[in-house]
Amino acid sequence: MTDDDQIRLALRWSIPNITEDQLLTSTMDWNDSNKEDVELIYRDIFLWCVLTYRLAMAKIILGQMKTRICSALIASKILKSLTYYAPDHESKERLRSEANIFETYAIEFVRCSYVYNKQQTCELIIRQIKLYENITCLQMAIAGDNKKFLNEDACQALLTNIWYDKIDPIQERSRLVINLLTMGVSQL
Repeated sequence: MTDDDQIRLALRWSIPNITEDQLLTSTMDWNDSNKEDVELIYRDIFLWCVLTYRLAMAKIILGQMKTRICSALIASKILKSLTYYAPDHESKERLRSEANIFETYAIEFVRCSYVYNKQQTCELIIRQIKLYENITCLQMAIAGDNKKFLNEDACQALLTNIWYDKIDPIQERSRLVINLLTMGVSQL
């Protein structure tokens, strides 16, 4: 949409007390809008949709967000928490199945990313997300008890790297074998 189109729309909809000159000086470029504000709006609408059980709309908004993995894990956690307040067994099962759908979305996204680039996927899982107060996807998966997500190859590789202090486990095993055979004399 060009500036002229924006001006025509504004004048057509009769925005009060704004002249055409003011519109020319105050029009913002829609492509360079403040991306953080847009993400905050998406986050708020997404969480509202999940909390009010408008899950079809939440899935559409999730597709527009940049923090899809963490957002899907948060939706899964919210829906799992809502099962405790469900009045009957059918409602609980419906909430659990919807929670599993959001968890599966996060898993599929991580799988596709892991096939493409293993290192960046591990970084993606432990990246702090400012949108949700610097929480990581790994922390959210643990808090949400998403065992299927934690069982993914990317999460397992990440946890292995954390356990070995980001040292290659193959190299660490060979070092252990050499130290056992030389009884610790050769400290590699």
